[in-house]
This record gives sequence, C-alpha cells and structure tokens, in this order.
Amino acid sequence: MIRRLLIAAAMAALAAAYSPTPSLADEGTGDQEIRIRAESMSASPAGVIEASGNVVVTGAGMTLTADHMSYDQGSGLLRMWGNITVVEEDGARLTAESIEVDVRTLTGGISQGEVWLTEGGFRFRGEDIRRLSEDRYTVGKGMFTTCPGECPDWSVTASNITIRREGYLTARKAAFRIKGVPVFYTPYIFYPAKLERQTGFLLPDIGYASDTGLEIALPFYLTLGPHADYTVTPRFFTEDDTGLDNEFRYRLAYGGGGDWSGFIIDLDDPRYYLAGSHAGALIPEVWLRGRWYDANDPDLSLDFGQDYHQRYPGAVNRHLTVDADKGALWLGAGVSELVPDGRFVRTTETLERRSATAGIGPLYAGILGGEVAVDYTRFEEDGQRYTVTPSASISLPGPGPLAGRVRGEWTWSGETEGSREDSYSLVSLEERLALDRPLADGRHRLDFLLQAAWSSPFDFSDGAPRDAYDAGLESRLLVGEFRSRLRAGRLQWDLRGGYWKDYENDESIHYGDTVLRREPWYLKGSLNQDPEYGLVLPVSVSAAPVTEGWSLTAGYESDRLEVEVGQDASEGSADILSASYRALFWSLTLSGDAQYDLDADDLSADRVTLAYRGSCWQVGLTRDRNQDRTD
Repeated sequence: MIRRLLIAAAMAALAAAYSPTPSLADEGTGDQEIRIRAESMSASPAGVIEASGNVVVTGAGMTLTADHMSYDQGSGLLRMWGNITVVEEDGARLTAESIEVDVRTLTGGISQGEVWLTEGGFRFRGEDIRRLSEDRYTVGKGMFTTCPGECPDWSVTASNITIRREGYLTARKAAFRIKGVPVFYTPYIFYPAKLERQTGFLLPDIGYASDTGLEIALPFYLTLGPHADYTVTPRFFTEDDTGLDNEFRYRLAYGGGGDWSGFIIDLDDPRYYLAGSHAGALIPEVWLRGRWYDANDPDLSLDFGQDYHQRYPGAVNRHLTVDADKGALWLGAGVSELVPDGRFVRTTETLERRSATAGIGPLYAGILGGEVAVDYTRFEEDGQRYTVTPSASISLPGPGPLAGRVRGEWTWSGETEGSREDSYSLVSLEERLALDRPLADGRHRLDFLLQAAWSSPFDFSDGAPRDAYDAGLESRLLVGEFRSRLRAGRLQWDLRGGYWKDYENDESIHYGDTVLRREPWYLKGSLNQDPEYGLVLPVSVSAAPVTEGWSLTAGYESDRLEVEVGQDASEGSADILSASYRALFWSLTLSGDAQYDLDADDLSADRVTLAYRGSCWQVGLTRDRNQDRTD
C-alpha cells in the first residue's frame, strides 16, 4: 500500500504542476486520472507548487485528504502534512501527520503513521515509517497487530520493525502485549504479514472459571481455497473434559454462503451444540435458505461462559425455505421445527410447521398489493392445523402532509385432528399527518398517527390453546400517537406520547417519553401506564411499552456523570423502585445500582463498583448483595 501511496502522491504532484489553473488540477497521467482539489493553490517562480485547505486527491484507486501539500519541481520533493488520510478501494487505509517523498525514486518517509493493509486485518503504526527500496520498509518505535481498536486484544511493540514486500515482518527488541499490558519480551520476532489468508496456528487463549478451572485453547486456522475456511480449537480444562470447538465458513461464487459452528465435550457422555445457516441460489432468483440449531445440553453455553456462540434463533430450531421473487410476483415455501411461544401460552411442546405463500404486487407502487398464505402445523401429540390467509392493502395519498392506508386480512382454518373449523378477520384504517417547519437556527418536525382496527374472535383449537395462533378475543382498537422533534442550535428535544384503547375488552395503555439535551447536559424521562396488563393487540403500528412504571435520567457528558431513578409497578410483579448512578473522576469510576421493594418495604438488591481504568486495562472492586443478603 505504501508504494501505491507514493505513486499516487507523485502523480498528484505532477497533475498539480501541469494544471492550467491554480485552483484545480484535472489531468490524465498514463492510464490513471488524478484529480486534486483544494481551497487555494499557487505556483512560485522557483517551481514550488503549494495547496492548502481541505486538499483532496483522487485517482489510482484511492482517495487522499490532507490539510496542506507542497511540491518542489526542481528537487522532486513532495510534502504533505496535517490530518492525512488515505483510503483504497479494497479497504486498505493509512493515517499520518506528515509525508515526505522523493517522487523520482519513490522513497521517503511517513511520520506518526498507521497503516491497515486490509480492512479490519493486519495493521502497524510507528513514529517513523520509511520506504528504503522497492521491497523494504522500516518502522521505528512501532506496533503491529491483527486486532481492531485502540486497545487490541494482542499487539507487539518493538524499537525497530522491518517489512519486506514478499510478505514477512521482523521485529527487534519486541514486547508481546495483551490489552496493552506487556506479557513477555523477546529480542527477535518473525511474523507473516501477507495479505492472503494463511493456514496455521492462531494465538492461544487462556482463561479461568470457578466451574471449569484453568482453560487453554489452541486454535488452528485452515484455508480451503479463496471462498472457505475452517477453524478447529481444542480446549483443555483442568476441572472438566477436553472440548473441541469448530467453525466452518464458506461463500458461494454466485452469491450467498454459510456459517456453521459447533462445540462438543466429553466423548464418553457427549455434550454438544450445532448451529448454522445457509443461503444460496438454486437457479437465478430462486433461493434456498436454511437455519439449524441442535443441542443435547441447553445450558452448554452458560456452563462454559459467553465466549461460545450459542446462536439460538429464538423459537425456531430448524428452518428451510425456497423462495422466488420476480418483482410483481413472489412465491415461497418452507418447513420449520419450532417451540410454541405465543401470547396466550408458554409451552415446550415441539411442533412442525409447513407453509407456502404466493403474492402479486405491488401492481402500482404503494397502491395495491395482495398475498395468499397456507400454513400447516403438526404438534407432538399428533394434533394438526392448517390455515389459509389472503390479505390486501391500499395506500391513499392525501393532500399535502396527509396520507392514509386501508388494510384487510382474513384467515380460515379447516377442521382437522386437534383443531376446529373457524375464521378470523382483521380490518385496519390509519391516517398520518407530518408537519416539518424550518426555524432560524434549526428545524421542528411533528408527526401524528390515528389508527382504528377491528378483529373478530377465533378459536382454532379443540382443546387448550397451544400457541399464539390458536385463540383470540374480539377487539375494537383505537390508537393515537404523536412525536415532536425540535433542533435549535445546541438544543435538542424529542417528545413522544401515545394512547391505545381496546373498547371491546376495556383495556388500555398510555405512555410517553422525552429527551431534552443541551450539551453537555441531558435529561430523559418516561411514563408508561398499563392498568390491565394483558391488552392483546391485533395490529401493531409502533413499539408501545407493556409495563407500568416511570423512569428519570439526568447526565453530564454521558460518561462522566449519570443518575437514573425509576419505578416498575406492573401487575403481577413486585412494586420496585430502582436507582443507578455513574460518576467518572479522571481515570476513577464509581458506579452502582439498587432496587427497593416498596411492597415489602425493604432493599432487595444493591451493587457498588469502584474501578480504575488505564489506557488498555481496568482494575476494580465490586460489592454485590442480592435479596438473600449474600455478598
């Protein structure tokens, strides 16, 4: 990348030198077009060209920005300084404070620079980066790593680093660091710094947990061509058996790909999980998609910590679909194995569901659309149900800021084993009003929503409801919501409120929240009231809260000082008053929270943490008490 940078910079200088105007250069050099823009450009009689103010150079597959640029045509010396950033099309990136290069030999140096060879991949930085020859670079007082962020998981710092064009790096007087903390010193390191993926061992991982004891992981990475790789990681535990972690990833040349992972421990009495996903085109515009999750020990991830990817996809254990989309026509069919987890019942019964959908629309963009869906469900107890659901919607553009929509849906279920014949219908109408007004130093936007919906009662089950699709009450719902957003200079104020009322079942929700911010201070508040706690909404237009309570948060610069108090008085749960706080004093942080049970008139839990944070590490002391008063 450094060589391409120097070539591009030299071409930019030549383009600037032969520009017909002092403010913009736009010349072709070879087969690469280099453009340079700046707030001001000038040329002296001695042949020195200077550009200042938001200098932007584009061409040679990269974009370069800097505050200043100077080029001496006599000596061939090119200098750039001030907030230099270079971004290549492939994601490679460089930042520096200054660059000085001889455009005739393409040798020179970069001061206070950092180079990303690939996006999110290998990177190094140093006080002085120099290109000595065609294939050799040196970095003085530098660091290299493959981890992102200012505090990488691992890094190596050295007094002198040499990078050769064939893709290898050597470092002398080097210190290996974890989160910035030096772990061991070595006089010499030899490391592959190639852009291509390399087969080999990755850095080991060491940890400790009270249940499993000391853990040592030795990952091995195997490249399987340009579009696939496999990582296998033996994990050794002093208080448990040896486990094996696996991950297989692949990308398909014509689109799509997959990611599969699994973990197994104790081969005599194995505990394991397997999770994965796949998406690929069978033929153009016809896709096969699938997800899989299987585990014989549901607590496996909890037993071994959060480093393991459980990847549990909610209620779906296994899912496979085939879908096609031709714009105005779409088709789909799928089969799933899932656990019912609906609004009316919580159960662990496994069911299998097969569904197919077909639709035509939108015939006119945003005006008319329709869909027909067929769903077949089979439970573990041999009960089954199938449904057919046609639906249609019409958008009604209104004058000015008004817009409306009418939607209808009808579902019919035939009589089958474990189910009964019944139907369900839903009709909703909504009207929206959006007002946007510019202010002298800002803007104010106000949105209103009014929606009415009616749904009929239904019962698709001969016995007790088994999931959310089995039974529902008749409802007549009215929804009103507003939102105000004000921006005026340093002041920002967001205010939202809403009211949901089911007149058929006499249930309601009303809520509101607000955020007032004027840097560096801010104030947040919310109030949610759900006296009945159980409102079943047949149609959803926004995320309304379903718990009763309030909260108030005040803060200063977000991280430095924050205090929050709130109350949760939801029906069926204890009336809890909670408070949390956080204060930052230089590198020392004091934080904590407490919950007070108003029903029992007693403190139910509290936690206090005092922590000191370094540049890449933190040490802290936490005192935690739960309701049983155990520390």
